[in-house]
Amino acid sequence: MSAPPNAVFSTFAFIGTFLFLIPLYWHWGVASLGTCLYIFWGALGCLTAFVNSRVWNSTVLDRAPALCEITTRLIIAENVAIPAATLCITRRLHLITSDTAGTATMNKRREAIIDLCIGLGLPILNVSLSYIVQGHRYDIFEDVGCWPALYNTGATYGLVWSWPIILGVTSGCFGALALRSLIRRRRELNSFKSEATSDNFRLQKGLYARLLILALTDFIFTVPLGAYLLYLDRMSPDYGPWVNWAYVHWGFNRVDQFPRVLWRASIKEEATVEMSRWGNVLCAVIFFVLFGFAQEARRHYRMFWEWLRRVVSGERQGQYERRSSEATLPVAYNTGGTTVFSSSDAETRTLNNENSPAGDGKRVSFLDRNVTVAPVDSPISLEDMDRYLRPYLPP
Repeated sequence: MSAPPNAVFSTFAFIGTFLFLIPLYWHWGVASLGTCLYIFWGALGCLTAFVNSRVWNSTVLDRAPALCEITTRLIIAENVAIPAATLCITRRLHLITSDTAGTATMNKRREAIIDLCIGLGLPILNVSLSYIVQGHRYDIFEDVGCWPALYNTGATYGLVWSWPIILGVTSGCFGALALRSLIRRRRELNSFKSEATSDNFRLQKGLYARLLILALTDFIFTVPLGAYLLYLDRMSPDYGPWVNWAYVHWGFNRVDQFPRVLWRASIKEEATVEMSRWGNVLCAVIFFVLFGFAQEARRHYRMFWEWLRRVVSGERQGQYERRSSEATLPVAYNTGGTTVFSSSDAETRTLNNENSPAGDGKRVSFLDRNVTVAPVDSPISLEDMDRYLRPYLPP
């Protein structure tokens, strides 16, 4: 069975970027740092894969060396970042469900620092350690783009590739503890309804349940998939021993290029590359299924739709409403023999006819607008009425 065209993956990777970013607004509002880190790394992974697949579509030319240097390090960081963000989520859920009274007095700054050390520090550390086993600058796969060039040896597994499995197992343990505590404290959690509104309670309870499902799903995919990829690398014929630093980094500045017909000819190579780059897209779909259709998500969709509707309708009515705020339809007032065409009946200025000779028109200031004063006895023609009313009518 042939692989789908590269344009299919590019489309899904581009869509996956927005699937991650759509729920960011309300998760940022509830200060869920672990979830925000998950969104950040997931969206960045999809965006990186999309750019790579477009720039190196049907080519292996080294057309953007600086971009390759950046994307290869991002790929190494993302290898650890998603499991690390999941660990932040499960650890937080464990703290919430296991010690409800203690979470209220928990040091938020300290917890945020711990989450940042896990969600940002470990990926950066992983990138730094990867230089020890980096055989040359990078590889270029046709249709895939730039790829890290790590020497396939035992040290690479310990320094780089084993981190997702370690973090996945740790996250699974925290998730299991959180689930056990949630089941035990179900009645106690239900008692919080008296302290908060029922709607808010259901929103928070549903959010915790979806975060727990996300963490357990990530554990199910991360550990078996990571173990299988390690197995494929270990069985690869290019596996070699660690000799010394000079041996591993010999010819460091070279760039290896692999056309499509070459890397797809090996089932192991094709499985490794395709599973690695489709992983972020799968995470995007799972994440949006869990959070994109939730009750709080639908509420924000309605809010956005109402805001958009007001903006669109406001553009159509804005000019007329601004005119109406300045002046309404003119009304004729009799002020002792003088007819005043006023722009508002809320405030009128009384004019003394003695100051206005009969038969004489006069310009006065009314509500910061000039209006015409006409004697009562003088007939008003249709042309004059049209001239008075036209400035106040909509176009």
